[in-house]
Amino acid sequence: VEESFDLIGIKHERIDFIKEQVFQSLKLKSEKWNRFMAVEENQRLLIDFLDQAQPGKLLLFTGPGGALNVPLTLKTKILYVFKKCWESLPDSDILFGAYHVLCLPSCICSQVLVPVLSNINNHSGWPQAVSQDLNKYMEIIRSNTLVIRGQVQGKTILALDCLFILCSLPQMDRAVLHSIESMVIQWTHQIADVMKQDSAHILLEELNPVPNAEIDFWTARKENMFGIYSQIQDPKVCKIATILKMVKSSYYSTFRDLTLRVTEAVSEAQDIELHLRPLKRHLAHLEEVNFSEVEPLIPPLFHTICLIWSHSKYYCFPPRIIVLLQEFCNLLINQALNYLTPEEIFKVELEEAQEKVRITIHILRSFKTCFHQHQLNISDYYSNSTAVKPWTFPPQLIFARLDRFFDRLLKIEELFVTATEFLKLEKIVIGGSKGKLLSEKVYSMNDEFQEGWRIFEESKYDPLDYTNMVLLCFKLFELYKLVTPVRRQYYLNMFCFCKYISLTSLFLLQLKSNCAALNKNMPHTAGNLKWSQELRERLLSQRNQFRHINHP
Repeated sequence: VEESFDLIGIKHERIDFIKEQVFQSLKLKSEKWNRFMAVEENQRLLIDFLDQAQPGKLLLFTGPGGALNVPLTLKTKILYVFKKCWESLPDSDILFGAYHVLCLPSCICSQVLVPVLSNINNHSGWPQAVSQDLNKYMEIIRSNTLVIRGQVQGKTILALDCLFILCSLPQMDRAVLHSIESMVIQWTHQIADVMKQDSAHILLEELNPVPNAEIDFWTARKENMFGIYSQIQDPKVCKIATILKMVKSSYYSTFRDLTLRVTEAVSEAQDIELHLRPLKRHLAHLEEVNFSEVEPLIPPLFHTICLIWSHSKYYCFPPRIIVLLQEFCNLLINQALNYLTPEEIFKVELEEAQEKVRITIHILRSFKTCFHQHQLNISDYYSNSTAVKPWTFPPQLIFARLDRFFDRLLKIEELFVTATEFLKLEKIVIGGSKGKLLSEKVYSMNDEFQEGWRIFEESKYDPLDYTNMVLLCFKLFELYKLVTPVRRQYYLNMFCFCKYISLTSLFLLQLKSNCAALNKNMPHTAGNLKWSQELRERLLSQRNQFRHINHP
């Protein structure tokens, strides 16, 4: 979008030039730029920067939501604009650039501080000990800044002391050898920290990641391990291995084991990233379609997961497949939440909300059913010459969060079913001599229900938050106080009293039985009398319970 801003009666084409640089460096959208320029303070900032007769700087960055801002504190990627002369100048005299704030100390140190202080021409008149000590500490600073810069970029950079490279093997003293061994120890710790990283740590922090986190983790892991491997194969590092071997250092075996571990880690990351790559297509389909249409996509997804389990050398272990399946459960939960819209679930039409909950329950149940089917048939994915590795891990490790969410949906579905029955009360008309009195009771009960349901509709509480049980239980209790009398009367009518004949017929059958059960170690007459007494107690106990029921 090409747009010029006529500010204070002058058409500033230089502002459009700055806008193009912002679009290119910060990937800003045109509507964000227009919103930034709509603020009079921002307009004045640009005009003053371009027109004031002195050198100046302008810093811009994208804040939350992609909005363009002028930073008060530097925390992210910055676009800088510098004027090189003391007057208002055209575009050619404006200097642009972009940098990440966290990389700035490393750039200053490696490109300014270390070259200046390490230059021997700047050491004239210095004692040799001071000059050597300064060079030593400059090398330490340079190495540390490189490591920090790599961490900012998500890479592992092995710090390399360049001083020993200038020394030949006969001239190498204990100090240089100690420096080399210290580097090997530092590399060992750095690589060990990388290998200790696990994709499951996000789950342990209860951040509920989705499968993209697993794929991104192994993609980044592969790139990082390839970078470490290429550094180890560098000729300078090979020279370190040669030196350790020739002086018979005890750290040579450590360096050799380190090289083998890195090689194995590269193979592992490459294998896992290759086998997880087909999941990107399934994830794209799951995220694009409406949640109500997800069910047909579940069997192909589990088919791909089973192929990964049976063909990958490094991913066929329960801890890793459990993490992946847990993340798919999180994805389904997130999509279900977007589909149900928790803040609107009690505000839309009851039939619509009930149908959405029913569809969600059906899809989640289908997901678990599909898992169990593939768990039983996992041997079909192996050839006859390959040993089968079954899924012997308990499903609870996978579906712990999904089951809690599923139980919450069942409670809400039951609530909707109850509400549907109560909505029928307003249509009930009772005739007869007591019809008016009974109808008033029904209408009163309906009014109480409507009031209780209105509380649900106006509440800001998230009903699908399974971690918060107190408020939902309280609201359900308030609503079920209305439901209980009707349900109790209904069950008494439809269940208890229809069993009167069955109960009496069973008692009569026992009374007419010719083979009465005798109590143990009692004679025939005494045993029958004892049995009759126990039967009478059973009859009276049930009869006393029925006497407390208020039933016409």
